[in-house]
Amino acid sequence: PPPLSAATGCAQSLACDGCAAGPGAEATGMPRRVLRDLAPFFELAQARLLFVTDAKIDDALALWMLSILAFARPTEHRVELKALLLGVKDRAGGASLLEHIFQEAKAWASSKLGDSLPSVAFEVLVSENPPAQPVRHESGTYRPYHARAANFPALVDLSKRRSLADFQQADPEWAADLVAVCAQFFEYEVVAAGRPPRLDALRAIVPAPGGALVVQSGFNTRISAKDSEGQGLVNDLLQRLEERSCTMALISNAFSFAKGDSKPGALNPSESPFVESLKMQSPVLWEHVFKAGLDEGLVFAADQMAKWLAKTTMPGVDYDQNGLGSSIDGIRAKVDGISGTDQGAISSQLADLFLEERLEGGAEAAADHSVLRLCQELRQAVEAAAGAKAADYLGRAANTLQKYGKTVEVTDGQHLAAVLQAKAPVLAPATIGFAEAAGLKVDFAEEGAAAGTIWAARDVDIAESFAWMEEAIDLGRAAALVGCKPPN
Repeated sequence: PPPLSAATGCAQSLACDGCAAGPGAEATGMPRRVLRDLAPFFELAQARLLFVTDAKIDDALALWMLSILAFARPTEHRVELKALLLGVKDRAGGASLLEHIFQEAKAWASSKLGDSLPSVAFEVLVSENPPAQPVRHESGTYRPYHARAANFPALVDLSKRRSLADFQQADPEWAADLVAVCAQFFEYEVVAAGRPPRLDALRAIVPAPGGALVVQSGFNTRISAKDSEGQGLVNDLLQRLEERSCTMALISNAFSFAKGDSKPGALNPSESPFVESLKMQSPVLWEHVFKAGLDEGLVFAADQMAKWLAKTTMPGVDYDQNGLGSSIDGIRAKVDGISGTDQGAISSQLADLFLEERLEGGAEAAADHSVLRLCQELRQAVEAAAGAKAADYLGRAANTLQKYGKTVEVTDGQHLAAVLQAKAPVLAPATIGFAEAAGLKVDFAEEGAAAGTIWAARDVDIAESFAWMEEAIDLGRAAALVGCKPPN
């Protein structure tokens, strides 16, 4: 990384434009950095990258971006890109999607760069700790690989893929220069209900000396541990990072983006140049992935309604209290085609009815159809009887139905673009701790505090982050985005 200025404590970098603080730095004097100031990943001629993923739509976007950024390096560079797949039951389907993404990205890059393509070796490592039940996105997203659909590769043979444990045993000294955690690594690999944390598992995500660990804070950093165990885990991770002089950069929809009219994590696929570019680069793959993303959103919404309509047992919910059960019965009776008490069956009926009415009446008519009205009435009834917290996910479900076809999740891709870019210094000094209800807890450092190991993204402009995503998949602009030399 470039040296710090003695006068300001700020690194001269691509982000500076001649100003020690850099554009976007606060007037308070707190330092702001880009990742390139803190770790030299994109400058390394021999580089290793580990991407921790649960292989859903926004992870697919992130892997495509990471692949294009790898191919946008100078010809003489060599990159090892490994994807650790966890958090899904259908590991063969998830591994198939990840390998398909990389092969398509390589084909696109090769068609543009030809002999100038650097060497990028890709491997999927598979977790040995899958969840007991499939995750919502698995069925639709992985279906073409199981069905041997035309223009899709065959389902991978898991017996020919290495587990994380097998890989670490074969090469115990391997460490990535950049680690990007976009899945529940702590929950699946480090802790589990009823057992102490396996702290040795943390070595998988600790970078090589001087490297960077990028982590999505929030759902992916939940840790099912008691206070003492959770804080011990955080302390162990910090010690490992400090011993190797590594940087940890965190980002979250909750604290990293500037407030405005739009929200981070989603975009309209019909209006996005980013989506248009992806579909041009690999039409079959991305048409499928975005369709699967829409289907996943609909399943999410239907699932949230179904658990109330089926009167599923939930902590703190009493259907006999405040007339909740009778209110649900009355709401349900207004919609034809909803029968039975099985939550899964009711969810399927709701999804089918939504799509049927949308097909018959068109997108505009579907904005006020029976499933949406049912969801809105359910939310009101649950909030009145059990409180706003209990009704929160029904509110999210209604929002999903209202925006169906007009929004798709891009969180992982947006987050990585914001952290990896070298144009605007968005990383501010921070600290991490543990809170039993939330897991990893992030706080920005107080003014005047010395910069250390931990940084977190702050005040990221949402529109600008979408532009960075577009640049990250453009072979002509990707290198400049992250401060790397372009291909020869």
